[in-house]
Amino acid sequence: MNKRLTFIFFVAVFTGCGIIFFQLFWLSQVFTASNRNFRKIASDALQKTINNYQMDQTSDIIHSKPGDSLTVDLDSTALRQPDTKILDYRNLHPIIKNARHFEPKLTNSNVEMIKVMIARVVAQVTNKPVILSTLKVKYKEELLKNGLKQSFILSLVPPESKIAPDDVVGYSGLSKNSAVVKATFNLGSLTIIKRNGVSLFISIGLIFLTSGSLYYMWYVIRQQVLLDEIKNGLINNVTHEFRTPIAILQSTHEAIDNFTDPADFEKTLRYIRANRTVLKKLEININRILDIASYENKSRQVILEHIPLKILIQDVIAGFELGHGIIISFNYRMSNELIKTDQFAITTIVSNLVDNALKYSGEQPAITVNVNQINNGWNLEVIDNGSGIPRQYIDLIFDKFYRVPTGNVHDIKGYGIGLSYVKMLTELLKGHLSVKSILGEGTKFTIEFPIND
Repeated sequence: MNKRLTFIFFVAVFTGCGIIFFQLFWLSQVFTASNRNFRKIASDALQKTINNYQMDQTSDIIHSKPGDSLTVDLDSTALRQPDTKILDYRNLHPIIKNARHFEPKLTNSNVEMIKVMIARVVAQVTNKPVILSTLKVKYKEELLKNGLKQSFILSLVPPESKIAPDDVVGYSGLSKNSAVVKATFNLGSLTIIKRNGVSLFISIGLIFLTSGSLYYMWYVIRQQVLLDEIKNGLINNVTHEFRTPIAILQSTHEAIDNFTDPADFEKTLRYIRANRTVLKKLEININRILDIASYENKSRQVILEHIPLKILIQDVIAGFELGHGIIISFNYRMSNELIKTDQFAITTIVSNLVDNALKYSGEQPAITVNVNQINNGWNLEVIDNGSGIPRQYIDLIFDKFYRVPTGNVHDIKGYGIGLSYVKMLTELLKGHLSVKSILGEGTKFTIEFPIND
């Protein structure tokens, strides 16, 4: 059973991790592509803005009337040798080498491009400066047309500066010595996330659903394994607990039938008393299980009444001292001996805790029961010098039928319902139960109860 569940769990984990990894990889790709797409749109918009800006700046020259003249003074230091290459303005790699002569064929589709080229040539020849404040306004309008509202800063960078692939730049001329306009965006991860909100939300939701499903599967499998262990332990404990009294009853009846002289009344009576003791213990265990069921289905409720708490606990302790031949230390530190609570519940709680302490305290038990006055209530402490409880089992000892694993050794009697019964009664009395334990030193159970007026 465990091997099959473990195999299913690991297959599910492998599948789930694969889904999560794929989603994370896809999110990374979406993030990168969105960032690249944004910068491409921003770069194209910047270049278009520069082109329109130059056309506006040189419109008086381009649209001059016939007869007007333009004198251009070429400085040899500024224009040395004409380039024989036509460069791609984005990456500055040649697209036409050793250009000599070509005859353009003008069509309506490339008129706009020719206007842009003329404007750039005129702007470069006339050496008009780029006014960034004006360009910024136009660039902002162009970005808005593309649905971009991010803030930015425009700056001029030297032509010889190294341009990174992710930089948003625009070129003001055809030459490699032309001025370069750079736009710096305050583009954080949050901005990109907003631009891809729906897809990111769906992917993150799938990741959480997958992770949650894996966790729930692990929890269910863990509970199944735990229930399987509890079931096996309960079967072993119940079998042992019933086998022993049945064996005693069977032995005494055989002794009475086969070996007892009918005239020996005292011997027969002794066997009958032994049987009565065994049957009484069985009755107590059965009634305990029935009481738990009655409290769980709410057919039985706690009854609050004023009871002599000190005398009640003393009677419970006296019964254990007489039955086991031990001395239990009892300290009552309350100013009032009459406490409003449920008599049966308190008797059962003290009895179960003391019985549990006796089971795990070895041959020389040292058990202390304290009743203390606290703020807005009182508490009950049961302290023993037993073997202690391992830390990993402390949260489980109050589960019904759970017992701390001891392997195949069954040297401590019980069904694993005593502490769960204590917890149930404590909650019905609106109390709070806590436990502290140190391996090899002992355990301390503390229950805090409110004052019921």
